[in-house]
Amino acid sequence: MLFLFSACYWFFANDRLAVVFGHRLSLAQQCSVMGLCSMPILYIAGAGAALFWVLGASFFLIMTHAIFYDIQSLLEPEESEGFELTMEQVV
Repeated sequence: MLFLFSACYWFFANDRLAVVFGHRLSLAQQCSVMGLCSMPILYIAGAGAALFWVLGASFFLIMTHAIFYDIQSLLEPEESEGFELTMEQVV
């Protein structure tokens, strides 16, 4: 990851454009190619497993909070009874 970010920074800071088969690549294309080339390394390092572990743990904590959150204790007594709906006819 450090190599990927360093290389992207180097491309942006020095405003370098790579030439591949006579075609000049823009900065966005260069960073995209570097990102694609780094995918096998991230897969081998287990970055996908870490990402899904963090997403799973976050989902568990958010759902646990949502289950035990008591909104009724935070509302005033007149607010907890409900809301009155008033409709007016617009001509």
